[in-house]
Amino acid sequence: MRKLKIKISIFVFDPGTRTIYEREIAIPRQVNLIEGDFINGIIRNSNYITDDMKFRSAYNLRIDNVNTTVVKLNAAFANLKKILNYLMDFSQAVTNTILKKLSQYSKCYNSNRRGNKYSIKSKSV
Repeated sequence: MRKLKIKISIFVFDPGTRTIYEREIAIPRQVNLIEGDFINGIIRNSNYITDDMKFRSAYNLRIDNVNTTVVKLNAAFANLKKILNYLMDFSQAVTNTILKKLSQYSKCYNSNRRGNKYSIKSKSV
């Protein structure tokens, strides 16, 4: 039996052009889209991410009436700092995706998030 897929948009950093661009990807259809679905899509579509770099978790905290998304990555992501500071560019792609895309999809899939503001807190690994 073939699994149904849905298309989502993510932002990906291209080290060749040093730009962040929007890309559409297909993921397995599910009841709720969560931050990890988008972040895993970014990781799979970033050619500078190595196999030892792993996404650990993402969760939302409500701080001062603003939803703050915390993204945890393993220590191997620290190597991106050594490569022309790709860590900042990767972080910006994640931020753009969560702020612009996840909130759009959340409005469709998770009506309880409607009207919330999103912000990203990043911490160096």
